[in-house]
Amino acid sequence: MAVTPAVAADGQVSLSRAATACTYAPHWLPVPDGFNDVRAYDSRNGVTVGSGMGGDGREHALRWENGVVDVLDVPSGWGSASQVNKHGVILGYDDLGPVVWKNGEPIRLELPEGAQQSVVAGLSDSGIVAATATIEERRHGLLWSIENPEQAIDLGHGAGDLDLSGVSPAGLMVGEARETAEGAVRRAVSGTPTTGFAPLAGLDPEFASSADQAAGRYIVGHGTPAGAWQDSPVLWKNGVASVLAELDSARDVNSRGEVVGSMVEDGTATSCQRSPKTGSGALYVMVCGAAR
Repeated sequence: MAVTPAVAADGQVSLSRAATACTYAPHWLPVPDGFNDVRAYDSRNGVTVGSGMGGDGREHALRWENGVVDVLDVPSGWGSASQVNKHGVILGYDDLGPVVWKNGEPIRLELPEGAQQSVVAGLSDSGIVAATATIEERRHGLLWSIENPEQAIDLGHGAGDLDLSGVSPAGLMVGEARETAEGAVRRAVSGTPTTGFAPLAGLDPEFASSADQAAGRYIVGHGTPAGAWQDSPVLWKNGVASVLAELDSARDVNSRGEVVGSMVEDGTATSCQRSPKTGSGALYVMVCGAAR
């Protein structure tokens, strides 16, 4: 079977061989023997993390540094690494729930009793992990400190649901929430356990929206701007929303306001990077994340 090598581009983490000139030159990452479908999801301070399918047919968490790839140990049979902070702590999951790797050792993040369908959201530079899980048929935001992995803090769900999807390096959490249990529109929100969560400005509250990732002054997501009729990718800077009209979707943002996402040209979807200074620039690779 042909192996798809993982790629790291300076400014974002990517997958697949470039078909044409890129905004950033790709750096090819080594693939472990016997692995295929290898993907890199995040990169920080020279450390890149991701996953790949091993010869045993299982997904494995991977870590790259200085041209060397390591297969990370997982508490159970399979897993993936999705994010790394500036201290080299890695966030991911296995078939039982959230996992962090500190100094290469896996640490299980214990879920509250009855929690199901957990999804990791992000990891801050101070070691705060956020996730979402279903508890008694509602989506709850969850929080851990990597220094106390056995104690999950339940952020609750308000009157409806709280789905967290990202955490900035400084600890700002973003996602979507609905204010009542049934029938309410899901709205893009941001906040912290101290400040609480509030809807992001600039969008029509009658239409669904979501905030997906955050870094520095920036948040990226999607929604329908006030007075518009179409759902669009949105970039918030200091709380002010701007439509990313040249993109069809936005996936991630870094602290410089550079957004990675996708656009459709002549019926073909391509990945791309948008700089706040230069506008859009095509990246003909599958972009998975932006280095913070």
